Amino acid sequence: MNNTLFKALVLMVLICQSSWAQDKSPHYGFIPSKIGSEWKQLQHNIIGFAIDIPSTWTFGIKGQPPTAAALLYPESMNLAQFSAEYGHLEIGTLPMKGISLTEAVGYTLKGMRQGHPNLVMIEEPKEQNVAGRSTITFSFSWLSKTGFTLIEKVGLLEEKGVIYSLTIRATQKAIDTNDTLYDKILTTFTSVDRKY
Repeated sequence: MNNTLFKALVLMVLICQSSWAQDKSPHYGFIPSKIGSEWKQLQHNIIGFAIDIPSTWTFGIKGQPPTAAALLYPESMNLAQFSAEYGHLEIGTLPMKGISLTEAVGYTLKGMRQGHPNLVMIEEPKEQNVAGRSTITFSFSWLSKTGFTLIEKVGLLEEKGVIYSLTIRATQKAIDTNDTLYDKILTTFTSVDRKY
């Protein structure tokens, strides 16, 4: 490689590293939680939310924007395999603009029924106050191909013109064990301006 080409490549790497270091709005980040040292706050600037989770939890992303969703779960959990203890939280946004929460419920249930023809409603949609916000909540169950019945407890809320979906997806055993924890986590949810 000639000397001029080598210098050009080194300069490109330095410029890229410099711009990454100056990025004031990364895709996501963790900061200390106000709840305590055994918690951390995740802020995700693409989906547009912040939430406090236990320090032993992590997250992954399912899908691509604008339908990407964050999956929040204990680090020891294998989301690729259902088990009796399976459970996680999912936070996403609905890509449809200008629809009401009631319409959003209809679209969500229609999509779920297409993916899970054996879906069974547990709790019909109802409006309630969740952490000081008007939220429509509902729940249903469906049977996985591996024989585990999964329960989904869904809350849809609108903030700053964006409809967020907050979902607990778990087996009954995981809900019985962690329902209070899931609720505590979800009450820390706040929307943030999306940067991308």
